[in-house]
Amino acid sequence: MKRGSRQWLVRSVLAAALAVFQLACGTERLEGPNQEQGPGQVSQAVSTCEKRTMSGGFRTILHFNNPLAPCVVGSDSTRDLTIRNELVRLIDNVPAGSVIRGTWYSLSDTETAIPAALVRAQSRGAVVQVSVDGGAGVPAAGSAARSYFDQLTHKRICPSTTGCLSSNSGAAHTKAWTFSRTTYPGETTTTTYVVWVGSYNMTNGADGNAGFNNSATLYNNQSLYNFVRDYLENMYAMSPRYSDYYDTSLTPARGFYMDESASVYVSPELNSDLVVQRIDADVWTPATGCVVRVINPHFTYERRAVTQQLITMKNGGCNVAVIVNHIDQTEYDRLKAAGIPMKALKVSGGDRVHDKLMAIYAKKEGSTTWAYRVYTGSHNFSPGSLTGGDDIFVRLGEETGTSHPMYDAVLAHFNDGWNSPYAVTITGAN
Repeated sequence: MKRGSRQWLVRSVLAAALAVFQLACGTERLEGPNQEQGPGQVSQAVSTCEKRTMSGGFRTILHFNNPLAPCVVGSDSTRDLTIRNELVRLIDNVPAGSVIRGTWYSLSDTETAIPAALVRAQSRGAVVQVSVDGGAGVPAAGSAARSYFDQLTHKRICPSTTGCLSSNSGAAHTKAWTFSRTTYPGETTTTTYVVWVGSYNMTNGADGNAGFNNSATLYNNQSLYNFVRDYLENMYAMSPRYSDYYDTSLTPARGFYMDESASVYVSPELNSDLVVQRIDADVWTPATGCVVRVINPHFTYERRAVTQQLITMKNGGCNVAVIVNHIDQTEYDRLKAAGIPMKALKVSGGDRVHDKLMAIYAKKEGSTTWAYRVYTGSHNFSPGSLTGGDDIFVRLGEETGTSHPMYDAVLAHFNDGWNSPYAVTITGAN
């Protein structure tokens, strides 16, 4: 159809009228880059910093930091305390006699909210046990955060050149917590077996409340809790140590847990790409209408298998788009040649991407079913997250039909960044 045709003009006028109607009714349509609507797919109307839903039959809450439009404004207009405040809430509602286990990569000298909450929990009789990266995880002597960190009775500082479990060169990069008892938001009765995983570091920088970050909290899943608890216990013990933690050749296999609500995969892994394996395991069939959205701070040459997976889905008909702050020229060239658009998020020249998120909507192989899946965790698309230190990649429960709130929430979060005035089109290595 020629652009100047009368038919095109009528369609344009109708589309504009519909957009005005949607805005007037408070139902602004979420549009990603050239987003296509697949069979049964609906648009998420409103972005959110919190989504309460179910994943595989278990209560699950997703939280998102958006420093470009904060839900909980921090010390300036480009900081969001949403995830920090939720972690503090979880900790503050742990009763005496319960156990908190956690591991973190980075803690700023001035970021006291979470370590102070841990000290409060310890003071009222909860057991608090943490393992931290031996570099960025330890605040400077004499700092405000260090004053609380030093009060924790059960803490382990992992080596500064490896992970807590990994014997390879790397870092203790996992961000995960378990709570034997705490409360669900708005409830006073405690609930059991709570697991928190995410990308959020306890900093005032882009890896913390000044960056795009996300978390997932799952309630009452005892089997998932037991797996993550045992993983955190091993990190705390720093023994045994592994150069290859994920190993399916063993009996029993090591380094992963799977169920309908969440599956967890642990690095280091030397023989495959954990991310590509998980996408392949979901047996997606690329086709017109398929949507793939990725937010990750790193795309490196060493993880070119991830790049190739996205290109394969794009070539099969998927609408693929990527938000990234650091990309090697080789991977930029590959994605660009495939027609995959890329943007970075920057404020005053500073990077603001720290999510490790992927959302896929596609047909399942060998069937007519279309499904939705969110992948999260602390895993960068870099060699450090795969073969270096400690890290986790998490696959949340599959969603089908007309209700897919986890996918919708991630799509909204992606579009908050993509459509932001701080989004910058990438034109080469970044």
